[in-house]
Amino acid sequence: MKVHMTILAITAALAAGLIAAKDVSPTKSLRSHASEMTVHEWGTFTSCQDAGGQDIGGINSDDEPVPPFVHDLIPGLIRWKGLPPELAAATMRLETPVLYFYPPAHSQPEVENVSVKFIGGWLSQYYPGAIAVAPGVSFYKNYIPVIGQLTSHTIGSLTWKNVLVGVPPGGPLTNDPVWTCPRQVHAAYVRAADGEVERFLFYRGVGHVSSPLSVVRSNHGLGADLTVRVAARYEQMRLVRHIRRMWLCDFRGDGAVAFRSLGNVSPVGHGDGRLASFSDDFSPRDYSFANLQMLRASMHAALVADGLYPDEATAMLNTWKRSYFKAYGERLFFIVPRAWTNHYLPLQIVPPARITRVMMGRIELITPEQKAIAIALAKLKPGDPGLEHNLPAELLFAFYASDLGRFRFAIITHERKQLGPAAVVK
Repeated sequence: MKVHMTILAITAALAAGLIAAKDVSPTKSLRSHASEMTVHEWGTFTSCQDAGGQDIGGINSDDEPVPPFVHDLIPGLIRWKGLPPELAAATMRLETPVLYFYPPAHSQPEVENVSVKFIGGWLSQYYPGAIAVAPGVSFYKNYIPVIGQLTSHTIGSLTWKNVLVGVPPGGPLTNDPVWTCPRQVHAAYVRAADGEVERFLFYRGVGHVSSPLSVVRSNHGLGADLTVRVAARYEQMRLVRHIRRMWLCDFRGDGAVAFRSLGNVSPVGHGDGRLASFSDDFSPRDYSFANLQMLRASMHAALVADGLYPDEATAMLNTWKRSYFKAYGERLFFIVPRAWTNHYLPLQIVPPARITRVMMGRIELITPEQKAIAIALAKLKPGDPGLEHNLPAELLFAFYASDLGRFRFAIITHERKQLGPAAVVK
């Protein structure tokens, strides 16, 4: 199905989203009408893909570190998702899932036991304190971190025992938006067994997992066609049978954005897992600063439709305001099917709770322009202390102006592997 929707064509459809974007959150009593505990979760699965739709590794570099009080799987490496830089096997980032708790109305504080696993990954940062299991990771050997193999068979986990839900307000002091934005909800405060208090349970990590979707680029004279497909095994496993909403977005360095949106798509009937084709030949008039609010409104409406409360959706979008909406580059966002999330990130809460999980998928797309810059840089000898002095001025500017996006080191490494050692300038 060819989709080439202009911004004007979807303006009317976004009107409802613009209204929904206003924070008209229900009160705690309205949320706690049930006789059982209610738990909501949001987070992001992030990947980076080349023109062939291949997930590239080494994307555990962290452009938005969390506050220092957050627990690390390996202390002192917070700027790399709590793991060594450019971990080659890291093809997926699990970014800031948070769990909110809503106890029954007029109830006393309740004890919950929470455990989450990452199939194919490690859960490398978390708060409050939890029991972390990370096969292949030795915390220290002669005070040096030892990292083993991260594979699709790795199963990392976190367990919070005896979490008390409904305690008085508290939490560590910080003004970091990555941490304060998720607090802006009407959820109960929780206290972990170690005494740490917060308005949510937080965790994140990295995995050797393929994205639920792949995006293949076919270049033509005016731009490119981007074909979005579901991986065959995910379709066979019935983990991705339907995508509620997706957005193709191109963010310019000056902050203007162009985007196209598509909803309710299924691979059924195509035979090759194909969901849709977008054209990315955005014209100059497709870009505007006003589009950013329209994009946020569209995403907000989709997150609420998938089960989040309005203030939770607002908190999610505000948390990733910089990396979602201000970082240069082209990316595809989509609502991750819950079956896929539950398979790769199984969550257990005891006593049982009514759980709603809403995850955003995010694929950073390597554009032809970025590829050309990366190839030029990849041909230079790595590790050369005089590398900066050898760079042509335009390449040096492109690198430090983040024209390669947030995963520039991973992209250069990927292109160097594609070129082979013979192409590197000696």
